[in-house]
Amino acid sequence: MFNPDEEVQARLRLIFDKFRELQTARRVMRYLRTHDLRVPVRPLRGPAPHELVWRDATIAHVHHILHNPAYAGAYVYGRRRINAVRQGPGSHCATSKVAIDDCEVCIKDAHPGYINWEEFMANQRRLADNTNRYEAGHRGAPRKGIALLQGLAVCGQCGRRMTVRYSGPNNACPVYCCLADRNQTGSSLCQEVRAPAVDELVARMLLEGAGT
Repeated sequence: MFNPDEEVQARLRLIFDKFRELQTARRVMRYLRTHDLRVPVRPLRGPAPHELVWRDATIAHVHHILHNPAYAGAYVYGRRRINAVRQGPGSHCATSKVAIDDCEVCIKDAHPGYINWEEFMANQRRLADNTNRYEAGHRGAPRKGIALLQGLAVCGQCGRRMTVRYSGPNNACPVYCCLADRNQTGSSLCQEVRAPAVDELVARMLLEGAGT
């Protein structure tokens, strides 16, 4: 059944309505934060796991709701599988997401949904298209450009991976940017630093190491 809290129902319907209108999860997240609208979350860990709490919207929260087939009235089992390739020695079980069509169990119309199954699947295609177009959340494979640390630079303040943008005349100067906060919450940049000085230092250290 639907959550008995009508405010929860209304917020979930709003998220689906806004995605239908705005077409990207990031725009939905920014809309929620701009209007100070929190999202209902059930934490898996903490002092009160599984108790519903209201939290500021992040891109992860919005994605979780949009990707969850339960909100389309379906019962799905086997959405993640152990990935032996990603699992290193002594590490925890690494898992990979499984496409809905490949899940072990998928029972449509198992309970009332906020959207129908056709819209849910259309949303999955839209989200996948957005990810492929903007490379959102990808690890940062090296691309064209002169920056030495493309796909490798990590932010010294938050420890998250940095991206590269180009500025100056003819976009000739690379800049390492930490966009994690802006991408997740719509807030300002964590930090950015011009790449030439960093690249020069790294290159010098590599050459000195090779010389020894």
